[in-house]
Amino acid sequence: MNATTTTAWATGAPVGAAAGDLRLGWRRVDGPLAAALRAVLVERPGFAGATALLSTPSAFLLARVSADGACVTADGTAVDPDDVFEARAFTADVELRWVRRLASGEGVLLGEDVTGGGEATGLAAHDGHYLLWGEHEPAADRAGWRALSSHRIGLLLVPADGGVATAPGNRLRLVVREYLAYDLPLAEPDPSGDAIDVKGHGNAYVLDERLVRVEAYQFVRQISAQAANPGGRHG
Repeated sequence: MNATTTTAWATGAPVGAAAGDLRLGWRRVDGPLAAALRAVLVERPGFAGATALLSTPSAFLLARVSADGACVTADGTAVDPDDVFEARAFTADVELRWVRRLASGEGVLLGEDVTGGGEATGLAAHDGHYLLWGEHEPAADRAGWRALSSHRIGLLLVPADGGVATAPGNRLRLVVREYLAYDLPLAEPDPSGDAIDVKGHGNAYVLDERLVRVEAYQFVRQISAQAANPGGRHG
């Protein structure tokens, strides 16, 4: 599956699929970024509004994909696609990954219902989470965007639907779906020449991960009794 990128493990709860229930499909979507986005939109009009993570030489940008394939930031500015060297754009169903190659680019569309390319079957899945910097500042929200703030990053506007992180001080986290593959049973001959079944090692590994959504997270700080009372005396 060399068309996809390397992934890292993140713990999470099962999403209800047993081993063998899921497939992950992928296919190439090559060309300049704007053309790749439009190609996905032609096939999937619901991709409009997708969250886009864009890397440029000067900044890392958060944007939404418009119906015409533009990537628009919170202030309404369309990002120049010629400035972007790497992009990930996603909805709950699919993710487009893209990297620049000279004047063009190479992309791959991932999803459980994506066809026309490669596929992996017999998969299970877990949802993992990456906590985003900053706490929610409702006063700085914009329509369709939630504002996060911390002393290390300043103000960060994140694409998020209404009802996400509505309370001051709440956090946001990025939900990722990890697809788990398993060793398959093997068969080898015994000394008599008859085939016998030999189970695989039973190892599981993360085949790939797909960005899914941004959601609210209530971060609770826990302080141990010892930390609250360094002297160790109570009462």
